[in-house]
Amino acid sequence: VKKLRSEKRKVNLKKSHKYFPAQKRAAQNLFIVEGLSAMGSILQKRDPKNDGVYALKGKIKNCKNVGDLSSNKEIVEIMQILGLDPMVKSPDINGYDRIVIATDPDPDGAHITSLIINLFYKWFPQVIQTGKLSLLRIPLVTTGIGKNRKYYWTMDEFKKASSRSSVRYLKGLGSLSLEDWEWVM
Repeated sequence: VKKLRSEKRKVNLKKSHKYFPAQKRAAQNLFIVEGLSAMGSILQKRDPKNDGVYALKGKIKNCKNVGDLSSNKEIVEIMQILGLDPMVKSPDINGYDRIVIATDPDPDGAHITSLIINLFYKWFPQVIQTGKLSLLRIPLVTTGIGKNRKYYWTMDEFKKASSRSSVRYLKGLGSLSLEDWEWVM
């Protein structure tokens, strides 16, 4: 625990290229996104007053003990941003009403999502119990153009659809256009 608190004190998020805080002190959402390209996309469409964004670099560690928490930079930074301490069971998170996990709609994104959920379930269950942890669902495929766009969440759903004009596979959060983000948000 001492090592973890020491690591948290070393974090300097003011100079971080991975964290863009909301402008308001009491903001709505902290988006935890998968990678810097996803962060670039969501930064264009978020509400800067109410939405902060933090980008992960790869997968976080599956934390089974307190030592695991201090050995992963991303986990330490998330704890610092949200003012979380594994020894203090408080439902309050600094500055945000909700934490939103935003990962790619692929198996790798699902694995990252499960690791983040596990982090909160194991060490900060009060965040889940109070409904402050959310997932942002991202479509996998889109068809059509402009206002005639249709979004599909799974390949099975897409295969059942009759319209196949102008098919576009959304490879990840970074591949969403501004129109896609408008629809998703």
